[in-house]
Amino acid sequence: MRSWDGAGPVPGVFNAALERSGRLRIEPVVQSSRRNRAAGCVNGEDSMAGLSGLSDEALAVFAFAAYHQLSSGQTVRSVVQRDGSGHKASDTAVGELQGQGLIEADGDEIRFTPEGEEALQGLISSIRGG
Repeated sequence: MRSWDGAGPVPGVFNAALERSGRLRIEPVVQSSRRNRAAGCVNGEDSMAGLSGLSDEALAVFAFAAYHQLSSGQTVRSVVQRDGSGHKASDTAVGELQGQGLIEADGDEIRFTPEGEEALQGLISSIRGG
């Protein structure tokens, strides 16, 4: 097992392969709790409101991004929509999230809008018990 010094993504075959392929874009984590407080959110509660009422397929897009952010320790701002190997986000989910103003998508990549990023941080805060 490789050690991790806290700089950069957590080492792992899955993360490394996604990064090399350009399918996952990660950036250093910004203090999400400070960001949420600055936006008037307490423990991500207001951020989570943007996810209520979404279909399971749409929530899966956020779950995928949350997994990668939690496992890498870095902010995820976009995820792959289609990876060319048969894996893809549901077209219905993409349409639903676009309709809610949470993402922008071009067929290859899903980018979270500022509202989507806030909702993702709220989800992660909830997962952490915040």
